[in-house]
Amino acid sequence: MKINFKFKLQLFVLLTLIILTGCSEKPVGYGVLLWWNEDTSLTQGNIYPVYSESNIRDTYIITESGAPVVELPRWRMDLFNKEEEAQIFTDNYAPLLGIYGESLKNGQAVRKETSSTAERIYKLREEQIVKVVSKIEPKVTIGSTEDYWYRVLTEDGISGYCFGANLEIFDMEERLARKDTLKIDPLIADFLAKPFRPVEFREMVLEKRINLESFNPAIGTFPNLEEKTITVVTEEDTFVFEFDEILEGEPGRFLFGESGMDVKVINPNRLVVHYDNKGASVDQLYVVIDGMAGIIETEKQRQEALFQDLYYMGPAESSAYGTIAFEGINNFIWEDYGRLVPDIIPRGLDGRGSAEIIYYPASDIKEKYDGVITLNFTPPSSASTVNFFYNRLDAGLKLTHIPLKDIEEGIVERENPSPIIMYFSADSPRERVMEE
Repeated sequence: MKINFKFKLQLFVLLTLIILTGCSEKPVGYGVLLWWNEDTSLTQGNIYPVYSESNIRDTYIITESGAPVVELPRWRMDLFNKEEEAQIFTDNYAPLLGIYGESLKNGQAVRKETSSTAERIYKLREEQIVKVVSKIEPKVTIGSTEDYWYRVLTEDGISGYCFGANLEIFDMEERLARKDTLKIDPLIADFLAKPFRPVEFREMVLEKRINLESFNPAIGTFPNLEEKTITVVTEEDTFVFEFDEILEGEPGRFLFGESGMDVKVINPNRLVVHYDNKGASVDQLYVVIDGMAGIIETEKQRQEALFQDLYYMGPAESSAYGTIAFEGINNFIWEDYGRLVPDIIPRGLDGRGSAEIIYYPASDIKEKYDGVITLNFTPPSSASTVNFFYNRLDAGLKLTHIPLKDIEEGIVERENPSPIIMYFSADSPRERVMEE
């Protein structure tokens, strides 16, 4: 019967395992593990008895006391005849357990001996990592450079000597710890250092039309470098993007790992954030807005002053449209407005409610009006809200009705060609209280 090579190889391994597990054969030597093997539980730098070796597979057969038999590539170990010799090597190797080298150039030579004229047995790629096995004392000078020779081991099993001039020696544990500290390009540093706000907020500021509902400090981008997250808050939703690295794509565009978010930097105060929202691609322009809290407070004071003025105006009367008076903080009472029902004011309301400033005239018509006032009648509903341009007159108040269809994204874009305009006379102003 013909026995093929594969069967012979399997038989050899089986017999080896039987011998090793069935008797206490004396080791042929003692190996020190130079580079950890991720497929076993062995520990780098430890001594392991070697019971046999295979020239065909270029491996050692080793075992720990009570542990399963392990077959290991020979290049991962240094073999010694006596355990005492292995221990001496281990003691010298211990300080180098976590020490590796990174080639600083393409073609860096690994030589057979510690000489620049020795046979070159391998060429390293730039940034290729090697395991440092020993540092050869003392330093030597080659050309104009003084450094050590290092015995190194490549990840594909080549052992030789490398001159340290083009080899960055590092501690792997320290490098991995530093990896957790992100490398931040100066172009993206501003984005990571402070909140950015939707560009619409900047337009509100420039056009002096702050909507206190949407001009919200909670809306924007909020990076947290410690947790490696960026939170994007919109009026509708909140998105949290987790990342472990920041990569530069095309010039000025930065990808936050595999989070699905990237940023295109236009300038330090202006950028585009891109991400996907339920399958839809989102590109939002964000800007820096300094002093947001102060802007909000200034607008609150402006609106408060407006409503105080309307309060001190006292009841304002129109022979056609009734009497309107502003009471307390942003409240109103409107009597005898029957001619406006139901075309402007719905039926069934009691003529009371709250007033607020949430809309603004478009830039091409804003000079004609002091602003836009919204009256929310009770009981509240979407139908019980009515909007007017207002002008505060010496003699009282002018209101011009605004159909809801003329308001788009918080802006009154156009005037009604046939508006209902109401004039109210205020003949009984309230006495102003002077603050001390």
